[in-house]
Amino acid sequence: MQILLLGVNGMKNRAITITLVAIVLMFFVGYFGIKEMALKDMNLNEKIDRVENYAKKGEWEQAHLVAKEVQKDWKKYDLLININYAESEHSLFDESVESLVAGSEAKDLPTILTNAKTAKGFWKNLNKIVPGP
Repeated sequence: MQILLLGVNGMKNRAITITLVAIVLMFFVGYFGIKEMALKDMNLNEKIDRVENYAKKGEWEQAHLVAKEVQKDWKKYDLLININYAESEHSLFDESVESLVAGSEAKDLPTILTNAKTAKGFWKNLNKIVPGP
């Protein structure tokens, strides 16, 4: 009788384990699916490139408008992105975006070029399933 009860308890534990693993998998698939759908049309790297190109041409008003778009898009989705990433990466990307806006407003090409490159690197890393160091 005791052997029979151990078999039933073992099956219950296994069912709980399988259920928990399935819930975790559904969470990850759901999170990354929603993130991918939400960020797919944002084209943040392309917008950062546009800020850079406008600044190189001296078209500061256009650079500033696009930099504000980058900032707006980032603010719209930063909570979704922050769920999976370290605070330092999130803060550094946020700082780079703020510097893009400030650099375009101040008409400061070196600030824009430096922060555009930094922001694109962080954005690439933030879009990985397992971000690098």
